[in-house]
Amino acid sequence: MLCGGKRVALGTVVADGLVVTKASELAGKVACRFAGRDSDAAVVQTNDANDLALLSVPLVGATPVRWAAGEPDLARLLVAPRAAGTPAAFGVVGHAARRVPTLDAATHEGLLSPLEQAEARRRAEKLAVLNPVFAADPSRRRDGFARAFSHDLPRAADESGGPLFDLAGRAVGVNVAREGVAGNLAVPGRVVANLVAGWQVKPAKP
Repeated sequence: MLCGGKRVALGTVVADGLVVTKASELAGKVACRFAGRDSDAAVVQTNDANDLALLSVPLVGATPVRWAAGEPDLARLLVAPRAAGTPAAFGVVGHAARRVPTLDAATHEGLLSPLEQAEARRRAEKLAVLNPVFAADPSRRRDGFARAFSHDLPRAADESGGPLFDLAGRAVGVNVAREGVAGNLAVPGRVVANLVAGWQVKPAKP
């Protein structure tokens, strides 16, 4: 997903002409890049509780995801596509789905002691040698979600909005935030599917 020509997020195709992405990253004119082609996208619905937006995009040849039943178990192996030209990411579920409360900036800082913060920075620097994405900044909105699970797939903040799959190719969630080093949040697929079904909008025609 592009805003002002800059990539701000990825998207998940949920039906012909309909794409879900991270709502808080969208500002101004929005476009969707697919198969090397940019198409104008219109925001038709949003859900602040999960920071998701539904966009109408005239895509040609995009296959909607197939949702998994239920929510992924702890330690379930997952895979996620990344930005074009970047290898797919692999990782595991680290925390089951739950409500993620809103924390103010001071609380975020206070979650780790100064010694722990320094250790986290050192760990990020070491991991960045293997993969630069480990040193990427966290998402601007990374808390205050109605329901989300944690996973450790390496990804950048501007890769939120993309799908997460199990090894059978079923979508188990939509990435919604990068918390920090090897820490990410995703909204469960069944939550996203229920939202899309409730919105009942007409997709854009190519």
